[in-house]
Amino acid sequence: MEEENFKYIILPEYITKDKNLTDKEKSIYSMILALSKTQECIMSNAYISSMLNISKVHSSRLISSLRDKGYIKIKIVYKENSKEILKRILTPY
Repeated sequence: MEEENFKYIILPEYITKDKNLTDKEKSIYSMILALSKTQECIMSNAYISSMLNISKVHSSRLISSLRDKGYIKIKIVYKENSKEILKRILTPY
């Protein structure tokens, strides 16, 4: 969630040892896991980029990579009768 301020994130051992993920992907996935336990995870690319000091484009590529590798599901919710995105829900598998 945009307003969520992470004081720390926990990297589970299975994520730490996963050679299919980059360090940035591991960080994002851990943030998604943490938020998904209590609420919908709706982190924007802008939020991820500010947390990890990377560009919004890089954030988008990392999210897509996590989806393509089968770690997360992405659901786009549009505003009613519009193609404008209301929110993007990230859910870990």
